Amino acid sequence: MKRCFVILFIVLLITGCSRNTTQNSSANSASSQTKNDLPTASTSETLLSEIAQYPSIYKSYMQKCSDLTDKYGYAGITNNSDYSNTSGNSYLTGLCVVDLIDFNGDGVKDLLVIYSNGTLTGKNSNEILIPQSKSYEIEIWTDINGELEQLLHESFVGDFLSFDNTYWDTDNCMVTVFENKAKMPVIQLFNNGQNSLSYTDLYYSGEKVVKDKLDYSAKKFKLNGLNITETVWNEKVGTYNKILLSALLSSDNYSISELKNDGIDYNDTLSQTDKVLDALGNSKSANFKVVEANYFSLYFQQLDKINRSIKDLENYNYSIYDIDKNGTPELIVNNYYTFDIYTIVTGKIVHCGNFPFKDCSFYYNGKSGLISYGGHMGYYHVDKITLNNKTIKVKTIKDGQTNGEYPKLSDFGLDSYKSLVELYTDTPYLLYMYNDKI
Repeated sequence: MKRCFVILFIVLLITGCSRNTTQNSSANSASSQTKNDLPTASTSETLLSEIAQYPSIYKSYMQKCSDLTDKYGYAGITNNSDYSNTSGNSYLTGLCVVDLIDFNGDGVKDLLVIYSNGTLTGKNSNEILIPQSKSYEIEIWTDINGELEQLLHESFVGDFLSFDNTYWDTDNCMVTVFENKAKMPVIQLFNNGQNSLSYTDLYYSGEKVVKDKLDYSAKKFKLNGLNITETVWNEKVGTYNKILLSALLSSDNYSISELKNDGIDYNDTLSQTDKVLDALGNSKSANFKVVEANYFSLYFQQLDKINRSIKDLENYNYSIYDIDKNGTPELIVNNYYTFDIYTIVTGKIVHCGNFPFKDCSFYYNGKSGLISYGGHMGYYHVDKITLNNKTIKVKTIKDGQTNGEYPKLSDFGLDSYKSLVELYTDTPYLLYMYNDKI
């Protein structure tokens, strides 16, 4: 009985590493998440010695996680919002991602960790300090005969703009891990800037880590500084149909509440980290959610093509929803002037058409079709969007004018509809979360 109690306590201890998700009101509060509220490293180290019956790989991985939380803090969320709590910025702190992947292909799971080093190098439009790419670091460790060996240390993550940063820094950080055709993990970091974009692919090949840098600028494609064709570019950036992990680490212009309204919750990432740590404590292997679909690569390439054509980075967003409920979701791209809808037919991407933006947002209820509801300067309109034989059909439900507040969807008998998630085209995060959220 005593032995069982000790093991249970260890599991709870390790789980606690990623559950400190207190929301703070300023960027400085990220560093104020003290360890006094949680088990100390010394206690953790003592208890680790009690679990000699666990395989050395799990023991060493837990020890590494303990060392990292000792240095960088436990996982948490910092939230900066305005007086209405509806806008601002937010980001993850501490040891925010823990996962197990076979990075070097030797059949043994390796430890992947992503942590915030606490440096806030940018400022948003409200002059609030925010993370940028070098605020987060990636490490991969493997166990060789009971000893940890580092396979990878990358001192930056993906960092993309949500607005033209002429007057301030506006950056969002994220990491995506794909599986390539050789069944090997590829860490892809997307970075964009004004009139250029790049991808950094990190993977293991030939007994070593390969770092491919793909740059697009002045309508030229380059791989590690050498010119390549668009075909080669597409093969390198968008041939993945399996996402092993996708984590949004920071949002420069959205508070926690705003992200939740769009269906994005930092706690989804922290919860999965929690499960991995819990599994390690139980001497089991665990992974983040893995999603797979044969349309991913085609949509990746379409989004990348759009990214390469944009001039105003604020003006391109995308959503995904199975409008005709045939099992394949459609890609809906909003460039603030028109909506373009794409679908997949016999393994090829098909453009279903477009229609004017009209200051609207999409809503869904899990059934066929979407509701488009928008308004501007007192005028409003409600439309039903359907897809018939791969062609967009739009039917007006109601339009009108108001001198006060705009009507709610429930006023039109559409109270069962929820807001459809819309994200920047720069990130595959929405494709990763689609099956769980819609």
